[in-house]
Amino acid sequence: MKRRTPTGLFCCLLFLSGYVQAGPASVTVKSGHVTLRSAADNSSDAVCQVTRGQRLNVLDQTGSWLCVSPPATADVWIYGELVRDGVVAVPKVRVRAGPGLQFRAVGEVAKGARITVRSVEDEWIRIAPTPGARVWI
Repeated sequence: MKRRTPTGLFCCLLFLSGYVQAGPASVTVKSGHVTLRSAADNSSDAVCQVTRGQRLNVLDQTGSWLCVSPPATADVWIYGELVRDGVVAVPKVRVRAGPGLQFRAVGEVAKGARITVRSVEDEWIRIAPTPGARVWI
């Protein structure tokens, strides 16, 4: 039996390949103050604000919402009992938009990851964004 080559599929892939970008895309904030959120929803947790002219790396898109890497100035939170001397001590930890389980996770870090501690509030640690953290604009 002769195998057929799906010509239409190859043509479609060739056409779409012109739209694939090498490396991360970025956007520039056009408004004065814009809130970055923990999910693609205006009622989700506010993580931080960015200002006009700030560039953000785009990771994904859902409808009109862009998923971006949080800027270095953003604060995210991790439960303090899971960290020893600035290093994650358990297999995997969720990084959250605020100091509590009621806040949505915006990323995860693995055991052995070093975090940048900014402050401690009760049982929670305010930290710099971790690699892989995601917020929405």
